[in-house]
Amino acid sequence: MRAVALPLVASLAACAHAPPDAPAGATVGEVRIDAAPTPAWIFVDGHYVGRTPVTPRIAFTHATPFIEVVAVPLHETQTRQVLRIVPPSLPSDMQFFLDNQDPRAVAR
Repeated sequence: MRAVALPLVASLAACAHAPPDAPAGATVGEVRIDAAPTPAWIFVDGHYVGRTPVTPRIAFTHATPFIEVVAVPLHETQTRQVLRIVPPSLPSDMQFFLDNQDPRAVAR
């Protein structure tokens, strides 16, 4: 099992440079985030990372319990969406559906 985990961590770390506030030794990955039917403002662990579509670098360590990604809609009739990712696995893509009343997202 350990032989499988090490290449995964190495490939995540190799695909992006660490964000400036990432702790030393953090694993870093990129996740493409989009929203439908309209764009949204995206926050990762409370930090604004951009308007969709956006591909932020996300850092985590062995002590990170979860990474919270929030999509805030641009229109007041849409619903704020929240997704919590449990490391060490990061999806390659996330899609938020802002017209849903059920605030769940799809991560692949």
